[in-house]
Amino acid sequence: MPTRTNSGHVRVHGSLLAAAEKRALVWMAERMPGWVNSDHLTLLGLGAMLAAGLPFWAASANPLALWAVVAALAVNWFGDSLDGTLARVRDQQRPMYGYYVDHVIDIVGAFFLLGAWRCRRGPGASTTRRALGSALRSPSRGVSPSGAAGRLRERAR
Repeated sequence: MPTRTNSGHVRVHGSLLAAAEKRALVWMAERMPGWVNSDHLTLLGLGAMLAAGLPFWAASANPLALWAVVAALAVNWFGDSLDGTLARVRDQQRPMYGYYVDHVIDIVGAFFLLGAWRCRRGPGASTTRRALGSALRSPSRGVSPSGAAGRLRERAR
């Protein structure tokens, strides 16, 4: 489901539930209190991802801790998905800033989550350690400010 942003680049969300999710996000954004802004939601998403790491780590001792991971990931979806929608609904978009911050925060959150998974004991732990180590050794493409700006300009054409 492609949509064009104010910066001119095209956002493509092609999942089976994309249309329903978009309607739900717009509905929530229209009802969000005025004192909440997109930065608050971004921080909520990051905090939730960091919060998901602790029970992920604890799950090796108590598998019931995985329920807390599920709850934290649901809060992460809320914050991470709604931050951009809120900015678009309120016409307060900052495309370059939002693109860069969103990707950096996604990477930080993923490394924290994988790092917590790496620290656990049990089946698959050594495979996760190797994958995380490999990801840390290879530089991430597309998160530098100049890389983000270049990609946004390319899509705008």
